Amino acid sequence: MNPFTKTRHVPIDVYKPGDDFAPARAFAFTRESAPPAWVGVMLHIQDQIADATTLTTNMATAREPGHLAFSSGYLAACLEIYDSLERQRAEAMTENL
Repeated sequence: MNPFTKTRHVPIDVYKPGDDFAPARAFAFTRESAPPAWVGVMLHIQDQIADATTLTTNMATAREPGHLAFSSGYLAACLEIYDSLERQRAEAMTENL
């Protein structure tokens, strides 16, 4: 049996929005008036970015191509998530407030 053709179920925990949830308006707040949950999530992402930056720029990581590829990919993913959330918030602010 080829291990690469075997399919496995990947459990994913998802949020289920209520009927009154408006995705476009959910991000409509200023940085100064952000809900505490939003601030907590963004601070966590910022910490992950800082950790990934440190790991990516470490000389020991640079000597290992696999480690460098992983850490730089993780850094890019964290930056993309942060930028995407900030872009959505900024767009929601201009469109909904």
